Amino acid sequence: MFIVGNLYNRKKDIHYKYGGNQYSGIAPCAGHPYVFLFSSPQGEEYGYQDDWLTDQKYQYTGEGQFGKMEMERGNKVQIF
Repeated sequence: MFIVGNLYNRKKDIHYKYGGNQYSGIAPCAGHPYVFLFSSPQGEEYGYQDDWLTDQKYQYTGEGQFGKMEMERGNKVQIF
């Protein structure tokens, strides 16, 4: 279980246990029903505008730094 506000080591605490791409901002996990989203305030320098809209709604820009977002790789992941 993850706790909002706690810091986690991406490689050790997440990818080692659950899998998923270690270098992508969106990391679906093949062996688990999880999709991890990675965000940072420094992302604004590269055009990302990720932020909480409400207590339960998070706005995530998606993968890709240039041009329109394409529905491929992590952007194509469906969550149900």
